Amino acid sequence: MDAQRRDRISRLRWLYIDGYAGSGHHVSKARNELVEGSPLIALNTNPPFHEYHFIDADAEKAAELRKQAGPRSDVFIYSGDCNEILLSKVFPRADYGQYKRALCLLDPYNINLTWEVIEAAGNAKSIEIFVNFMIMDVNRNALRKNPDKVVKSKAEQMTRLWGDDSWLDAGYDQVTNLFQEDVPIKVSNERFAEAFRQRLIHRAGFKHVPKPMPMRTKTNAVIYYLYFASQKEAGMDIVNDIFNQYRMKQRLLKWQRQRSSGRMQHGTLSVAAPRSAQGANTVTPSDLRSASAEFRRILLNRVSTSGSSLRSWKNRCTSRSHNAFS
Repeated sequence: MDAQRRDRISRLRWLYIDGYAGSGHHVSKARNELVEGSPLIALNTNPPFHEYHFIDADAEKAAELRKQAGPRSDVFIYSGDCNEILLSKVFPRADYGQYKRALCLLDPYNINLTWEVIEAAGNAKSIEIFVNFMIMDVNRNALRKNPDKVVKSKAEQMTRLWGDDSWLDAGYDQVTNLFQEDVPIKVSNERFAEAFRQRLIHRAGFKHVPKPMPMRTKTNAVIYYLYFASQKEAGMDIVNDIFNQYRMKQRLLKWQRQRSSGRMQHGTLSVAAPRSAQGANTVTPSDLRSASAEFRRILLNRVSTSGSSLRSWKNRCTSRSHNAFS
Protein backbone atom coordinates (compact mmCIF):
# COMPACT_ATOMS: atom_id res chain seq x y z
CA MET A 1 0.00 0.00 0.00
CA ASP A 2 2.81 2.43 0.85
CA ALA A 3 4.47 1.70 -2.48
CA GLN A 4 1.21 2.45 -4.28
CA ARG A 5 0.90 5.76 -2.46
CA ARG A 6 4.45 6.75 -3.30
CA ASP A 7 3.84 5.91 -6.94
CA ARG A 8 0.64 7.95 -6.97
CA ILE A 9 2.34 10.96 -5.42
CA SER A 10 5.24 10.78 -7.90
CA ARG A 11 2.76 10.87 -10.78
CA LEU A 12 1.03 14.04 -9.59
CA ARG A 13 1.30 17.11 -11.81
CA TRP A 14 0.72 20.59 -10.43
CA LEU A 15 -0.98 23.47 -12.26
CA TYR A 16 -0.80 27.10 -11.21
CA ILE A 17 -3.79 29.17 -12.40
CA ASP A 18 -4.31 32.92 -12.12
CA GLY A 19 -7.63 34.25 -13.41
CA TYR A 20 -6.67 37.92 -13.13
CA ALA A 21 -2.95 37.85 -13.78
CA GLY A 22 -2.12 41.35 -15.04
CA SER A 23 1.02 42.20 -16.99
CA GLY A 24 3.65 40.68 -14.69
CA HIS A 25 4.62 43.95 -13.01
CA HIS A 26 2.82 46.48 -10.87
CA VAL A 27 3.62 49.81 -9.24
CA SER A 28 4.42 49.44 -5.55
CA LYS A 29 2.41 51.98 -3.56
CA ALA A 30 4.94 51.87 -0.74
CA ARG A 31 8.03 52.32 -2.91
CA ASN A 32 6.44 54.13 -5.86
CA GLU A 33 8.31 52.00 -8.35
CA LEU A 34 7.70 49.14 -10.75
CA VAL A 35 8.13 45.78 -9.04
CA GLU A 36 7.84 42.14 -10.05
CA GLY A 37 4.25 40.91 -9.91
CA SER A 38 2.94 37.58 -8.72
CA PRO A 39 3.00 35.85 -12.17
CA LEU A 40 6.75 36.35 -12.43
CA ILE A 41 7.25 35.36 -8.80
CA ALA A 42 5.28 32.18 -9.47
CA LEU A 43 7.28 31.45 -12.62
CA ASN A 44 10.52 31.75 -10.66
CA THR A 45 9.53 29.44 -7.80
CA ASN A 46 11.75 26.43 -7.30
CA PRO A 47 10.82 23.64 -7.63
CA PRO A 48 8.48 24.83 -10.36
CA PHE A 49 4.91 23.90 -11.21
CA HIS A 50 4.39 21.70 -14.23
CA GLU A 51 2.02 24.16 -15.94
CA TYR A 52 1.19 27.84 -15.53
CA HIS A 53 -2.06 29.32 -16.78
CA PHE A 54 -2.46 33.12 -16.73
CA ILE A 55 -5.59 34.97 -17.82
CA ASP A 56 -6.29 38.66 -18.20
CA ALA A 57 -9.18 40.48 -19.86
CA ASP A 58 -6.80 43.14 -21.17
CA ALA A 59 -5.10 41.96 -24.36
CA GLU A 60 -2.18 44.38 -23.91
CA LYS A 61 -1.48 43.11 -20.40
CA ALA A 62 -1.65 39.51 -21.60
CA ALA A 63 0.79 40.31 -24.43
CA GLU A 64 3.19 42.00 -22.01
CA LEU A 65 3.05 39.00 -19.68
CA ARG A 66 3.84 36.69 -22.59
CA LYS A 67 6.84 38.86 -23.38
CA GLN A 68 8.00 38.67 -19.76
CA ALA A 69 7.50 34.90 -19.55
CA GLY A 70 9.38 34.20 -22.78
CA PRO A 71 8.92 31.18 -25.05
CA ARG A 72 8.28 28.67 -22.29
CA SER A 73 6.23 25.62 -23.28
CA ASP A 74 4.86 25.24 -19.74
CA VAL A 75 3.28 28.73 -19.73
CA PHE A 76 -0.19 29.29 -21.18
CA ILE A 77 -1.49 32.85 -21.45
CA TYR A 78 -5.04 33.78 -22.41
CA SER A 79 -6.81 37.07 -23.07
CA GLY A 80 -10.54 37.31 -22.46
CA ASP A 81 -13.24 36.59 -19.89
CA CYS A 82 -11.71 34.33 -17.26
CA ASN A 83 -15.10 32.78 -16.49
CA GLU A 84 -15.33 31.33 -19.99
CA ILE A 85 -11.64 30.48 -20.34
CA LEU A 86 -11.40 28.68 -17.00
CA LEU A 87 -14.42 26.51 -17.71
CA SER A 88 -13.62 25.66 -21.32
CA LYS A 89 -9.82 25.57 -21.51
CA VAL A 90 -8.10 25.51 -18.14
CA PHE A 91 -10.08 23.53 -15.56
CA PRO A 92 -10.44 20.51 -17.89
CA ARG A 93 -6.64 20.17 -17.79
CA ALA A 94 -6.78 19.59 -14.03
CA ASP A 95 -8.15 16.09 -14.51
CA TYR A 96 -8.35 14.26 -11.19
CA GLY A 97 -8.13 10.85 -12.85
CA GLN A 98 -4.90 11.85 -14.60
CA TYR A 99 -3.28 12.89 -11.32
CA LYS A 100 -3.49 16.59 -12.13
CA ARG A 101 -3.88 19.04 -9.24
CA ALA A 102 -4.27 22.80 -9.43
CA LEU A 103 -4.03 25.89 -7.29
CA CYS A 104 -6.23 28.67 -8.68
CA LEU A 105 -6.14 32.37 -7.74
CA LEU A 106 -9.32 34.39 -8.33
CA ASP A 107 -9.05 37.99 -7.18
CA PRO A 108 -11.14 40.33 -9.34
CA TYR A 109 -11.49 44.01 -8.49
CA ASN A 110 -15.30 43.72 -8.60
CA ILE A 111 -18.03 41.08 -8.60
CA ASN A 112 -17.72 39.86 -12.18
CA LEU A 113 -16.69 36.33 -11.17
CA THR A 114 -19.44 33.73 -11.69
CA TRP A 115 -20.58 30.96 -9.38
CA GLU A 116 -20.19 28.40 -12.19
CA VAL A 117 -16.41 28.79 -11.96
CA ILE A 118 -16.35 28.29 -8.20
CA GLU A 119 -18.69 25.32 -8.33
CA ALA A 120 -16.73 23.72 -11.18
CA ALA A 121 -13.56 23.93 -9.10
CA GLY A 122 -15.31 22.25 -6.20
CA ASN A 123 -16.79 19.51 -8.36
CA ALA A 124 -13.43 18.79 -9.98
CA LYS A 125 -12.02 17.59 -6.61
CA SER A 126 -8.56 18.45 -7.96
CA ILE A 127 -8.62 22.26 -7.75
CA GLU A 128 -7.98 24.38 -4.67
CA ILE A 129 -8.91 28.02 -4.88
CA PHE A 130 -8.06 31.33 -3.31
CA VAL A 131 -10.94 33.66 -4.06
CA ASN A 132 -11.58 37.19 -2.94
CA PHE A 133 -15.13 38.20 -2.17
CA MET A 134 -15.25 41.88 -3.05
CA ILE A 135 -17.39 43.10 -0.15
CA MET A 136 -16.65 46.75 -0.94
CA ASP A 137 -18.14 46.43 -4.41
CA VAL A 138 -21.02 44.35 -3.04
CA ASN A 139 -21.91 47.03 -0.51
CA ARG A 140 -21.64 49.87 -3.00
CA ASN A 141 -23.66 48.29 -5.77
CA ALA A 142 -25.75 45.32 -4.69
CA LEU A 143 -26.19 45.03 -0.93
CA ARG A 144 -27.34 48.58 -0.23
CA LYS A 145 -28.98 49.61 3.03
CA ASN A 146 -31.98 50.61 0.95
CA PRO A 147 -32.67 47.75 -1.50
CA ASP A 148 -34.77 50.07 -3.65
CA LYS A 149 -31.59 51.95 -4.62
CA VAL A 150 -29.85 48.87 -6.03
CA VAL A 151 -29.20 49.04 -9.77
CA LYS A 152 -30.83 46.07 -11.50
CA SER A 153 -27.70 45.16 -13.48
CA LYS A 154 -25.63 45.06 -10.28
CA ALA A 155 -28.19 42.86 -8.55
CA GLU A 156 -28.05 40.49 -11.53
CA GLN A 157 -24.25 40.49 -11.33
CA MET A 158 -24.44 39.61 -7.65
CA THR A 159 -26.82 36.76 -8.43
CA ARG A 160 -24.32 35.37 -10.96
CA LEU A 161 -21.57 35.49 -8.33
CA TRP A 162 -23.73 33.95 -5.58
CA GLY A 163 -25.30 31.37 -7.88
CA ASP A 164 -28.91 32.36 -7.22
CA ASP A 165 -30.90 35.15 -5.58
CA SER A 166 -30.66 33.65 -2.08
CA TRP A 167 -28.04 36.34 -1.37
CA LEU A 168 -31.00 38.60 -0.65
CA ASP A 169 -32.09 36.34 2.21
CA ALA A 170 -28.51 36.12 3.46
CA GLY A 171 -27.98 39.87 3.22
CA TYR A 172 -31.14 41.20 4.82
CA ASP A 173 -33.19 40.49 7.92
CA GLN A 174 -36.88 41.22 7.76
CA VAL A 175 -37.79 43.31 10.81
CA THR A 176 -41.29 44.43 11.72
CA ASN A 177 -41.52 48.16 12.43
CA LEU A 178 -44.01 50.14 14.51
CA PHE A 179 -46.48 50.13 11.64
CA GLN A 180 -46.40 46.33 11.47
CA GLU A 181 -44.54 46.43 8.19
CA ASP A 182 -41.64 44.12 7.33
CA VAL A 183 -38.57 46.23 6.65
CA PRO A 184 -35.33 44.79 5.22
CA ILE A 185 -32.34 45.47 7.48
CA LYS A 186 -28.90 44.84 6.08
CA VAL A 187 -26.76 42.31 7.99
CA SER A 188 -23.13 42.88 8.98
CA ASN A 189 -20.24 42.25 6.62
CA GLU A 190 -19.04 39.42 8.83
CA ARG A 191 -22.37 37.65 8.74
CA PHE A 192 -22.68 37.97 4.97
CA ALA A 193 -19.13 36.70 4.54
CA GLU A 194 -19.94 33.67 6.70
CA ALA A 195 -22.98 32.92 4.53
CA PHE A 196 -20.72 32.82 1.47
CA ARG A 197 -18.30 30.51 3.29
CA GLN A 198 -21.17 28.13 3.98
CA ARG A 199 -22.06 28.14 0.27
CA LEU A 200 -18.50 27.15 -0.61
CA ILE A 201 -18.91 24.14 1.66
CA HIS A 202 -22.50 23.06 1.08
CA ARG A 203 -23.11 24.15 -2.51
CA ALA A 204 -19.69 24.14 -4.18
CA GLY A 205 -18.66 20.97 -2.36
CA PHE A 206 -15.36 22.04 -0.82
CA LYS A 207 -14.73 20.04 2.35
CA HIS A 208 -12.43 22.54 4.05
CA VAL A 209 -12.98 26.29 4.01
CA PRO A 210 -11.41 28.25 6.89
CA LYS A 211 -12.84 31.57 7.98
CA PRO A 212 -11.87 34.23 5.44
CA MET A 213 -9.21 36.86 5.90
CA PRO A 214 -10.50 40.47 5.75
CA MET A 215 -8.11 42.52 3.59
CA ARG A 216 -8.05 46.13 4.82
CA THR A 217 -6.86 49.55 3.76
CA LYS A 218 -4.70 51.76 5.96
CA THR A 219 -7.91 53.32 7.27
CA ASN A 220 -9.12 49.86 8.35
CA ALA A 221 -11.83 49.62 5.68
CA VAL A 222 -12.40 46.05 4.50
CA ILE A 223 -11.93 45.83 0.73
CA TYR A 224 -12.55 42.13 0.37
CA TYR A 225 -12.61 38.82 2.18
CA LEU A 226 -10.05 36.28 1.06
CA TYR A 227 -11.21 32.65 1.07
CA PHE A 228 -9.35 29.41 0.64
CA ALA A 229 -11.31 26.30 -0.35
CA SER A 230 -9.91 22.79 -0.57
CA GLN A 231 -10.82 19.13 -0.42
CA LYS A 232 -7.94 18.35 1.96
CA GLU A 233 -7.49 19.35 5.59
CA ALA A 234 -3.70 19.60 5.29
CA GLY A 235 -3.99 22.51 2.88
CA MET A 236 -6.40 24.32 5.17
CA ASP A 237 -4.02 23.99 8.13
CA ILE A 238 -1.20 25.65 6.23
CA VAL A 239 -3.43 28.41 4.89
CA ASN A 240 -4.57 29.13 8.44
CA ASP A 241 -0.89 29.60 9.29
CA ILE A 242 -0.59 32.13 6.45
CA PHE A 243 -3.73 33.95 7.52
CA ASN A 244 -2.52 34.12 11.11
CA GLN A 245 0.78 35.64 9.97
CA TYR A 246 -1.10 38.31 8.06
CA ARG A 247 -3.37 39.03 11.04
CA MET A 248 -0.27 39.59 13.16
CA LYS A 249 1.10 41.96 10.55
CA GLN A 250 -2.20 43.87 10.43
CA ARG A 251 -2.19 44.28 14.20
CA LEU A 252 1.41 45.48 14.16
CA LEU A 253 0.73 48.03 11.40
CA LYS A 254 -2.34 49.27 13.25
CA TRP A 255 -0.31 49.69 16.43
CA GLN A 256 2.40 51.59 14.53
CA ARG A 257 -0.14 53.94 12.91
CA GLN A 258 -1.86 54.61 16.20
CA ARG A 259 1.47 55.31 17.87
CA SER A 260 2.58 57.71 15.12
CA SER A 261 -0.77 59.54 15.21
CA GLY A 262 -0.60 60.18 18.95
CA ARG A 263 -3.14 57.57 20.00
CA MET A 264 -0.83 55.95 22.55
CA GLN A 265 -1.62 56.71 26.19
CA HIS A 266 0.76 55.40 28.86
CA GLY A 267 1.67 52.35 26.80
CA THR A 268 -1.90 51.49 25.80
CA LEU A 269 -4.07 52.30 22.83
CA SER A 270 -6.81 54.86 23.20
CA VAL A 271 -10.31 53.77 22.21
CA ALA A 272 -10.76 56.26 19.38
CA ALA A 273 -8.79 58.81 17.43
CA PRO A 274 -9.74 62.18 15.98
CA ARG A 275 -11.11 62.11 12.46
CA SER A 276 -8.04 63.95 11.23
CA ALA A 277 -5.78 61.21 12.59
CA GLN A 278 -7.76 58.43 10.94
CA GLY A 279 -8.14 60.04 7.54
CA ALA A 280 -11.16 59.69 5.33
CA ASN A 281 -12.55 56.17 5.19
CA THR A 282 -12.33 55.96 1.42
CA VAL A 283 -11.05 53.28 -0.90
CA THR A 284 -9.22 54.13 -4.11
CA PRO A 285 -8.24 51.98 -7.11
CA SER A 286 -4.69 52.15 -5.77
CA ASP A 287 -5.90 50.61 -2.51
CA LEU A 288 -7.46 47.77 -4.48
CA ARG A 289 -4.28 47.08 -6.40
CA SER A 290 -2.18 47.27 -3.23
CA ALA A 291 -4.43 44.84 -1.35
CA SER A 292 -4.42 42.42 -4.27
CA ALA A 293 -0.64 42.62 -4.59
CA GLU A 294 -0.26 42.11 -0.84
CA PHE A 295 -2.42 39.01 -0.92
CA ARG A 296 -0.44 37.51 -3.78
CA ARG A 297 2.90 38.39 -2.21
CA ILE A 298 1.97 36.72 1.08
CA LEU A 299 0.70 33.65 -0.71
CA LEU A 300 3.79 33.21 -2.84
CA ASN A 301 6.39 34.15 -0.23
CA ARG A 302 4.92 32.69 2.95
CA VAL A 303 3.10 29.63 1.77
CA SER A 304 5.50 27.34 3.64
CA THR A 305 7.40 27.84 6.86
CA SER A 306 10.65 27.68 4.93
CA GLY A 307 9.54 30.63 2.81
CA SER A 308 10.10 28.74 -0.44
CA SER A 309 7.60 27.91 -3.14
CA LEU A 310 4.03 26.78 -3.41
CA ARG A 311 5.31 23.34 -4.34
CA SER A 312 6.94 23.19 -0.92
CA TRP A 313 3.47 23.65 0.51
CA LYS A 314 2.36 20.55 -1.37
CA ASN A 315 5.45 18.63 -0.30
CA ARG A 316 4.88 19.59 3.30
CA CYS A 317 1.25 18.52 3.11
CA THR A 318 2.24 15.20 1.58
CA SER A 319 4.74 14.55 4.36
CA ARG A 320 2.10 15.32 6.97
CA SER A 321 -0.45 12.92 5.58
CA HIS A 322 -0.18 9.98 3.17
CA ASN A 323 -3.56 10.95 1.78
CA ALA A 324 -2.91 14.66 1.39
CA PHE A 325 -3.78 15.97 -2.07
CA SER A 326 -4.21 12.47 -3.44
